[in-house]
Amino acid sequence: MHRASKAKIFAGHGRSVFTMNVSQTWASLFVFEKILAAHKSLKWICEIGTGVGSLSVYLSTVAVIKHIPFLTIDIGDSQIPLAAKSLLSLHGTCLLRGDVFESSTKGIIKSFISEESGLLLCDGGDKKRELVEIGCVVGEGGIVLVHDVGNEWKLDKIKIPDNLELYEPWHTQSIGMKTSLAVFRTKQTVPM
Repeated sequence: MHRASKAKIFAGHGRSVFTMNVSQTWASLFVFEKILAAHKSLKWICEIGTGVGSLSVYLSTVAVIKHIPFLTIDIGDSQIPLAAKSLLSLHGTCLLRGDVFESSTKGIIKSFISEESGLLLCDGGDKKRELVEIGCVVGEGGIVLVHDVGNEWKLDKIKIPDNLELYEPWHTQSIGMKTSLAVFRTKQTVPM
């Protein structure tokens, strides 16, 4: 293969999931994989910010393997290629179109999240607000990942919901790998 042809193949960010471009770094995908593998008792996965749907396909595949429901929400669907839509449909993914801050959409999300532990990914248009308004309803044992920390928002400039805390050592390892992915978990309640 000619050098110029090889250069075209590797143009752009060069990261993909199932051959579809993905915005997350390889290190972020590693963090997702390790957290999802380590937490066998998750009862649901919810992604805010479908984007082009590549990460959604990955998360929906994990959900199928774990026999748990997966919900992805975005304000529009024009970015999602047919291949990703087809795979999401095949997996039985709930693909919700709406503004996560409108009461009807927020109600759907809250009923999906329920009281059980799961994984919430905040990667939509206002990650800080998603963390504060949706992260606060994640049940005990839940995990909340928030993308673009350090780029779009600063951890020290936000009031973390009372039910959440940084999840160590996951958070420090994630930030250390330059993932821009903050890792929270719900605080553990101590029986009286």
